[in-house]
Amino acid sequence: MRPILALAGLLAAHACQAAADPVTIRFSTTLPTFAPVATEVIVPWIKDVEADSGGTIKFQQFWGGQLVSNQPREFDALMNGVFDVGALVPAFYVQALPDSPIFALPGVVRNAEEAAVGGWKMNEAGLLRGMDKLYVIATYSNDPGGLHFRRVVTSLDGVKGLKIRVSGPEEAKIVEALGAAPVGMNVADMADALSRGVYDGTLNGWSANHLFRVTPLLKSHLDVSLGVRQFVFAMSRTTYDRLPDAAKASLAKHRGLDLSIRMAQAMEQDGERERADAKALGTLYPLSPADEVLLKQASAPLIDKWIADAPDGARKLAFLQQVLAGYRKTQ
Repeated sequence: MRPILALAGLLAAHACQAAADPVTIRFSTTLPTFAPVATEVIVPWIKDVEADSGGTIKFQQFWGGQLVSNQPREFDALMNGVFDVGALVPAFYVQALPDSPIFALPGVVRNAEEAAVGGWKMNEAGLLRGMDKLYVIATYSNDPGGLHFRRVVTSLDGVKGLKIRVSGPEEAKIVEALGAAPVGMNVADMADALSRGVYDGTLNGWSANHLFRVTPLLKSHLDVSLGVRQFVFAMSRTTYDRLPDAAKASLAKHRGLDLSIRMAQAMEQDGERERADAKALGTLYPLSPADEVLLKQASAPLIDKWIADAPDGARKLAFLQQVLAGYRKTQ
């Protein structure tokens, strides 16, 4: 009888241990660990989710592209279970998340915080196709994209004929409209390619310059706002569905508009510091009135084309503009 009781006790102990073991969640990003959005928002978020999950969830962290170094492959890697949660850049996989380029349209979104608000509200309204494949935790962006060069360029006229690195289709279109040649490239390859002269300049938020060690290679910047690149902090639905209820409750508690805004603010402030440094060094050149007119003329057809090409494009843009107009009144 005693051996049977002992065996029953051993089995019960193993059952309790199995029930207590947390689910391991692999977090992956190309961001370096020193990025302000990492230290100020993502790392504390991971700790909060773990603490409020009742021990049911544990994150394994992969920074700086340790797990997936190529941004264009991140979405497929998430869907295929290479990692479970991360910060996606939809511009690299517009076939899967085709509506994100709306935030890159020049003149629509003024800053990262607006993109966070607009992105979250559009996702809530079901206006961003492909998001149903994900458990969306936050939507945010970097600071507005500027033009940054390895040579001295002081006006939009000087952009003509140059090769400009871009992240997605809308950035490529505006670069072409300005008379330059777009070069699609993974952000992690920016510094090496720029140093070898593969391209002459890059269209990206200011924060990306120092996060990916491009700043020392840049000789000039045009002070122009060319939309933002939307980021989606998300978990695969497959991973989410297998989580215990306590873990799901913790994720629900620590997702949403407030987190989106905090992530955007970290990116925006980081970019503002980089821009201020360039201004202090005298390498930041403002657009002339003639350049402002040229930019407006180049941008207008791109917005019209996006509306025409995107299903319900006019309704989606009107919804975003209404959300942003309301948000601007509160600021």
